[in-house]
Amino acid sequence: MKFSVLSTVLASATSVYGHYTFDQLVVNDALEGTANTYIRKHQNSYMPTKFKNPPSGSITPLDADFSCNKGAVPAAQVFKVKAGDKVGLKMAYGGTGMEHPGPSQVYVSPVDNAAVMTKRGGKGP
Repeated sequence: MKFSVLSTVLASATSVYGHYTFDQLVVNDALEGTANTYIRKHQNSYMPTKFKNPPSGSITPLDADFSCNKGAVPAAQVFKVKAGDKVGLKMAYGGTGMEHPGPSQVYVSPVDNAAVMTKRGGKGP
C-alpha cells in the first residue's frame, strides 16, 4: 500500500478541536526523511484548525482544504508502508510533547497517485 501523509486525513471527533501540526513521518519508531519530505507543508502554521469563531483564513471540516490543510503543497516523496507497520508523526515547530494529550484518529486510504493527490477521494473510503 502506498502511504503518504499527503493522502492522510487527520480527523478528530466533532467535540474535539485539534491544534497541533506535524512535519515528519515515523515508521516502526524510526524518523523517516526530514521535515516535509513525506508530509505536505501548509500555510496554517501551529494552529492548523480552529472551528469556533474561526478568524479569517482559517478552515473548517466543510472546506475543501481540510484534508491536507490550507495551501498545502505536494510532499517531496511518497513513503511505502506494509500492512502491520507502525506509523506515526513528529510534531512540527520543535514540539516535544502535547500539553493536553487525548485520543486522536487518523484515517488512511489508498489513492490513485499519492504524489499529486490534492483532495479527498481516490480508492477507498
